[in-house]
Amino acid sequence: MKLFLLSLLLTLFFGSSAMAQDASFVEVFGGYSHQSLDPTSRGGDRAGLNGWHTNVSMNLVGFLEVEADLSGTYGNLNGRKVNLHTFMAGPRFDLEGEKISFFFHILYGISKINGEGAVLTPLIGLPSDSGLAIVPLGGGFEININKKFSYRVAQFDLIVATWGSNSGHSHPRFSTGVVFNLGN
Repeated sequence: MKLFLLSLLLTLFFGSSAMAQDASFVEVFGGYSHQSLDPTSRGGDRAGLNGWHTNVSMNLVGFLEVEADLSGTYGNLNGRKVNLHTFMAGPRFDLEGEKISFFFHILYGISKINGEGAVLTPLIGLPSDSGLAIVPLGGGFEININKKFSYRVAQFDLIVATWGSNSGHSHPRFSTGVVFNLGN
């Protein structure tokens, strides 16, 4: 909650400069994602997953947007294939500059984890599971190429997920890719 209030205060502080810009009505992001998976939160069974990440945000008013976020990452855990998909949505706060733009978001949704064979059963008590996924605070920055395209240099999210008998798994995610700005 403190991080949410801090991001809200920063956004309000810089809001006048953000509202002065011609913000796009819809932003569509697509790119590469790397996620660090730790299904037990004990640190012993960590895997690096690679995959795709996309999100769509729609401007509501000034610096406030609503965002839908989807990702799929894939890799190996203890020699077996494992994949993780997330489906989240929430508020997004933009600080738009002429050349560089920053954003912060808070996301809520679900995550689904699947493992080949029984690789996940000893770790979470099930071969696959779906659970709550939350990004208490995430964000990133983009370089504005022109009015229609931006390059998202980095997006960092700490996804907290619950599966099986374990709760509160933290899985950092890094993403980079292209942003398409539609409308004004």
